[in-house]
Amino acid sequence: MIFSGHSQISGVGSFIPPNPIHSKDLLDDLKTDKRFGIKTEWVDENLGIESRRYCDDHEKPSDISSVAAMSAISDAGLEPRDIGAIIYCGITGDVIEPGTAHIIQNKIGAKNAICKDVQNACHGFCDGILFGDLLIGGGVDHVLVVTCELTRVSRLLYPSLKKEKSIQNFLNRLGGLSVGDAAGAMILSRKDCQEKGIQAINTQSDGSFNGLCSYDIISGRIEGKMIMDKICSMTLLKCARQLKPTMDRVKWKSADVDHFVTHQVGKKPYQAILKFSKFRPEGAPKTYDYLGNVTTATLPINFELLKKSGKVGKGKKICLLGTGSGIVFSWFCLTT
Repeated sequence: MIFSGHSQISGVGSFIPPNPIHSKDLLDDLKTDKRFGIKTEWVDENLGIESRRYCDDHEKPSDISSVAAMSAISDAGLEPRDIGAIIYCGITGDVIEPGTAHIIQNKIGAKNAICKDVQNACHGFCDGILFGDLLIGGGVDHVLVVTCELTRVSRLLYPSLKKEKSIQNFLNRLGGLSVGDAAGAMILSRKDCQEKGIQAINTQSDGSFNGLCSYDIISGRIEGKMIMDKICSMTLLKCARQLKPTMDRVKWKSADVDHFVTHQVGKKPYQAILKFSKFRPEGAPKTYDYLGNVTTATLPINFELLKKSGKVGKGKKICLLGTGSGIVFSWFCLTT
């Protein structure tokens, strides 16, 4: 389904924990070489992920989300009271009830905002942009889309990886260690003119592949799998098929696109996306190597990198791509 856009990105912010956790150290601690013949460099070489960041155990999603949110509000030249809606998009929140958006609202003082949580695996931030854009089309002036990932899941998974005896089961779960902590936020505001901002959003879902990447917590134990090769190949195929309809909607060619921001689970999918899209590699920021897969926070973090580099000037054409297990994905075309 393809939507026309009502909003523009007026501000962006993020929070990245300071201390890296190196992949080789994790696999060395898991004794993968001795147990399975898997070199400690396996994650570095196969996923391209050299490190990721973990927050301190006492930090909550709303804590670091609030830091990213205030940074985005400041970048947009706004005050918290100017925000009409807050959409929180993280895979995990502070508590099951209430929604984390309400807690963030209280922490940043955005007392005029309505609050909603949206959860959809790594794709959550894309849904936040879509729903925020629709709210602006309905009359809201400024929407805060904010997310945080704290890898509680990876830390719950770690003890089971230490005990796992099957190499296949180990590999099916090893992708969970690719995930890192971070927070990101965007401010969506009403367009200054129709030629600016989000021009098109193409979002698609195929639930028949829901079993390729899943987890649940049963009796205090984490159960699930992440079959990286299958979910990545199927997702890439579907994304490639939908690129042309998206570009046709806005009458763009690949050569017209100045910058490209994409979800990043590792080296091979990142390179494959650049190959089939024919977008310029120099216009596509990369963070998977030192941040790992920061899931829903990937798009705002990489968009902020572009903006801070000074490359996002007036009239630039930018494509965004977000994906998630399920399978779900969205293409965005926007003009600055």
